[in-house]
Amino acid sequence: MIMTKDINLNSITRVYQQGEYEVRALSDVSLHFASGEFTTLYGPSGSGKTTLLNIIGGLDLPTSGEVSIGDMQIQKLSASARAKFRLRHIGFIFQSFNLIPVLSARENVEFTMQLQGVDRKIRRQRAIRILEQVGLGQLINRRPGEMSGGQQQRVAVARAIVSEPDIILADEPTANLDSQTASELLSLMEELNTTRGVTFLFSTHDERVMERAHRLIRLCDGRVENDQYLPHH
Repeated sequence: MIMTKDINLNSITRVYQQGEYEVRALSDVSLHFASGEFTTLYGPSGSGKTTLLNIIGGLDLPTSGEVSIGDMQIQKLSASARAKFRLRHIGFIFQSFNLIPVLSARENVEFTMQLQGVDRKIRRQRAIRILEQVGLGQLINRRPGEMSGGQQQRVAVARAIVSEPDIILADEPTANLDSQTASELLSLMEELNTTRGVTFLFSTHDERVMERAHRLIRLCDGRVENDQYLPHH
């Protein structure tokens, strides 16, 4: 565990080169996320939500500006140090699931723990327990190709939360889910947030996610357009 898990973004700009054009995905974004937040980034497609999550998670680097998590300056780490940092501290839920097709649900969930060097027996127990929690106890030996989109999404969520990271970055985590499944998963995430202090940052278009957020940040054209803390939490 890092001592403090606050996230600081200082004047983050991200420019992509597309042929001879420059695409400005983020423009001078400065934000602070305290440890234990349950925050949603929203805004139109192309507003910079996913880019922002990828930069916080060290999957992408800013063109200029600084990103720090605790006292770690992410953009100054080497690629391998960033990978190690992610492995220990950050869980990802991608819109496209990113499951490994040849592995079963249980093996997919175990994968991160395997990289972390968790004992095989403990890994297995934890994976089965979390899959039961997300309602997939019957499907632990199925491969992604034998599951529906919603079931694959639940495997992806289980994989992200099983190693109890400090921060979970979730890109459209409910995009493929029916209302009941979405609601159950969000409740599970809220519980992790409340009981374990895991920080959640979502990017979404989904009202169901926005309704649960403690803080809503609207992005438009790569800039922060609105940032509000919601009083009812």
